[in-house]
Amino acid sequence: MGWRFFQPILTYLYICSIVEKEVKYYMDLKKAKKNIFSAVFFIATSIFIYFYAIPREVPMRASWGGGIEVGSRFFPYFSAVSLGIFAFIFLVKSCFEYKKVKQKESQYAEAEKMNTKDEIRAIEVYGLFIFYAILFVKIGYILSTLIVPTVILLFLGERKILQYLIIYALGGSLFVIFKILLNIQLP
Repeated sequence: MGWRFFQPILTYLYICSIVEKEVKYYMDLKKAKKNIFSAVFFIATSIFIYFYAIPREVPMRASWGGGIEVGSRFFPYFSAVSLGIFAFIFLVKSCFEYKKVKQKESQYAEAEKMNTKDEIRAIEVYGLFIFYAILFVKIGYILSTLIVPTVILLFLGERKILQYLIIYALGGSLFVIFKILLNIQLP
């Protein structure tokens, strides 16, 4: 069992990461287009309601008294204008999102060019996570959590002591949660 055994798995993982990025880009683009269409639809609906539906369907009655000129068409007009205003704001926001997604297209093309060194490094970190899973079963939670996260941080070039302390505090708090509070036996 050597490198050849893992090659199809690593190729599959690499292809999945590329496909995931492309799907996310096209989903964001599709969502932005749907939002623009929806905003235009609601603006058109607002115009239709304001100029056609209200004058035709809502009879004009006298004001409700008290010197306030609020007739029977006030609330429908107010609703139609509010719908139009919020739809216009949504249209502007959606256009900015569409523009941002289109700009990401050029950045996406540059991000595709991941060099071989970065790919190997990602595979090595993935291997360390597999090593953590094996150690977790063999030597237990406490020792494996002390060893592998330290190796990962060293491998990634992290030199700040605070990062190591955060990892150890997180591991200790998870141990307390599972062992003491939830009374779950950890390996």
